[in-house]
Order: sequence, then C-alpha cells, then structure tokens
Amino acid sequence: MFKKRKSRYYIQIQLKSYYNNIIMGVMYSMPSYNFHQLQDRMKKQGNELILINTLPLTRQDCLIKGTLKAFIEVEYMNKLLKTNKNKEIIVYGIHHTDTSVIQKYNQLKKLGFTNVHIYFGGMYEWLLLQEVFDTTNFQTDGMIKNIVDYKIE
Repeated sequence: MFKKRKSRYYIQIQLKSYYNNIIMGVMYSMPSYNFHQLQDRMKKQGNELILINTLPLTRQDCLIKGTLKAFIEVEYMNKLLKTNKNKEIIVYGIHHTDTSVIQKYNQLKKLGFTNVHIYFGGMYEWLLLQEVFDTTNFQTDGMIKNIVDYKIE
C-alpha cells in the first residue's frame, strides 16, 4: 500500500499556522488594543481613560494626548488603588518591541488593577500615523523634531 503524501504546500501552511499560534499566544496573551481601538476608547471615555507610558524620563516631552506624566504616575496610581481598581488603564511604550509594557502590565495586575490593556504599537507607531494622516486623529501633548529617535534599534 502506498501512503498518500500531503502536499508540500499543505505542510507549509500547517507549519506557518503552528508558528503563528505560538507567537500569537506568547505576544498577545494579554489584553491589547491596536490604534483603531485605542482611538475609539479615547473618544468614548475621554478623561476617564488612564494612559500610562513606559518611556524614559528623557522622553516625556511628547506623549499621546492625555497620558500621565511619569513624575505624577506613582502618586496618581496610589490614589487610584484606594478608590477605583476597575478604571481602564492602557499602557504603551516606545515601539512594538518594547518589553517594558509587559513588565508594567504585570506590575499593575499584581497591584490589583483589573482593567489593564496594552497598546503594543507604542509612541513610534502613533507618531508615524500622525505623520501619514493628521494630528487631529493622533494627538500628542508635544512635538518632536525627529520620528527616527523612536525607531527600533
């Protein structure tokens, strides 16, 4: 008896699907938003939404509009711990490979916050979208001279 061989194309698709599931499972096992979802949340919730960044202190001059500045974050979050742990919090970093957002997400979850999400695109994606489209849909609270400063290194 001859065994029926699977086509090479079928095997490639199976492998691709397997590896995508592994990558997706690791990277997106936390609640996350893409930029469309983030814009939608910002429009619907406005000031009720808490945006936290993980950018270095030297890069706090240009953030997504409404983001807590790093120097007031601890005090604000301590107040929130006592009053409302269910408030929606979105964490973002410098770009999509910035792992500090995952550390911040885990820290907030351990503190007891229940509604925490990650915007993996980060400041770099937001600034690129601002450059391509306009500043009304991708608002920031400052200006930068060079987007390349936020690129992946």
